[in-house]
Amino acid sequence: MPWRIDNARNLKGARFEHQIYQAPSPTWDHEHCTACWNKILPNDPAYHTPTLNSWICPTCFADLQADLDWSLPPHLRHPIPMPPLPLHSQTALITGASRGIGRACAQHLAALGASILIHYHQDRAAAEATAASLPTPSRLLQADLRSPASIEAMFAPLATEPNAERLDILVNNAGLWKPTPLGAADLATVQDLLNANLLGVFWTTHCALPLLNHGARIINISSVAGRTGIAGGRSIYGATKAAVDSLTRNWALELAPRGILVNAVAPGYITTDMTTEHLANPATLQRALDRHPHGRLGTPDDVAQLVAFLASPQSAFVTGQSINTSGGFVI
Repeated sequence: MPWRIDNARNLKGARFEHQIYQAPSPTWDHEHCTACWNKILPNDPAYHTPTLNSWICPTCFADLQADLDWSLPPHLRHPIPMPPLPLHSQTALITGASRGIGRACAQHLAALGASILIHYHQDRAAAEATAASLPTPSRLLQADLRSPASIEAMFAPLATEPNAERLDILVNNAGLWKPTPLGAADLATVQDLLNANLLGVFWTTHCALPLLNHGARIINISSVAGRTGIAGGRSIYGATKAAVDSLTRNWALELAPRGILVNAVAPGYITTDMTTEHLANPATLQRALDRHPHGRLGTPDDVAQLVAFLASPQSAFVTGQSINTSGGFVI
């Protein structure tokens, strides 16, 4: 069970104004530990106050507890149970969760307590790696989201098993990027983009709808490409993402009677394996950086943090929005 220590003092008299939590899983290792990151083991001269709601690994927590117990008032001399995490007992289905933005979303939602259904298309090993990185229960689901029949096959066991899954969060993240220059594009590529980025999002949500609890969250990953123009052969990709924004606005109204909130996140340039080839050209990369006011491209975590907010109780009055997450690349 996770534990916390409140407002304690360490041996050097530093006061903990915030709560320090033991990680929710024994598999939560030093790589994720706030204490290890900041090198703030109790006897380290560089010791300082952890940030709000700091998570530390079981080893560091035990060291910290031993350091603190002697100076705590009686009612705090032993660990006390911590309150449930914001998404405790909730289940999230994330499409394309084996890599990039999808994997980061899985990790951030799991850190808030959600169990994760990890969808992947072909790379099961990558999906298993995502599962291994999570502190909460997870399950792998395979489907080609360009195919309605494959989507239906993925959902069939979720609805018919003795302990049928109920969903609290659906993140429509999976998508394709391929150039489609007018006059040179082939029909198969155009159809792939339409099927994956538009039909796949629609049919996945259609099939998930009976499993969504009252008050569930649907979060669509859109793109700023849906709201800008560029002479770069991305007209079909941009059109599919503009369509995702349209789905978001319409579903927000359609599903409001069930208390379901529907929003989209629209990233700009994000460093993932999907953008690696496009940004491999140094000139292309430099042009992208020059258009970013903060001088850097986005990361999957930048997107996942906003997804986590939209899945949390803090966003209870936000619906029908497509939120630009481009670091000022598009304003």
